[in-house]
Parts: sequence; structure tokens; C-alpha cells
Amino acid sequence: MTSGIVSRTRTFLPQWQTLAKRPSAQAPYVRARAELKLRLLGPSDPPSAVRFSEAARSLCAAADDHRARMEQRLLSLIPTQRGAEEEKAGAAVAGESSTSLHQA
Repeated sequence: MTSGIVSRTRTFLPQWQTLAKRPSAQAPYVRARAELKLRLLGPSDPPSAVRFSEAARSLCAAADDHRARMEQRLLSLIPTQRGAEEEKAGAAVAGESSTSLHQA
């Protein structure tokens, strides 16, 4: 009897025997596998734990920046009391006119 692998349907699979005896038969796929591994898993240096940690820190920094911008935007939308706005505007005008009188 010929040696080889028998499938579930009990048919002989001689191609597997050939590949096991001659790794050079897989040579056309070695480069493709290496490229696919690099594309899917990323480079092996630095280790994936380090890359993940750096990505997580970067994402946290971006979230902090976004949170600060949103806080400033929301604070500018909160209305102030009407009297406070008029007093600030009046004080600014009075301050400008008093400084212009002192300069003259």
C-alpha cells in the first residue's frame, strides 16, 4: 500500500505527501505568506504589546484634546446674565473714554 494521507471520504491524497517530503514545493507561497503576515499582523519589531500601548496612549491624548475643545465650545454657548453683559460693555466704554480724556 502507498503511504499518504487519507481524507474523510477515504480517498488518498498524494499531494500532501509530496509537500511533506519537498518543502521547496511550497516555495512559491513563502513570500506571499510573509507579505500577508506583515500586512495583517504588522511588523514584529517593536512587539505588538508596545505598539498597542502606544496606540492607546495616542488615542487617549486625542480624546483629551477633543474633550477640552468641546468644553470650550459648550462654555461659549451658555448664556450669561443680561445685566452682566451690559455692565461689562459699559465698563469697557467708560474705561476707554476715561483713558482718552487723560491722554488729551
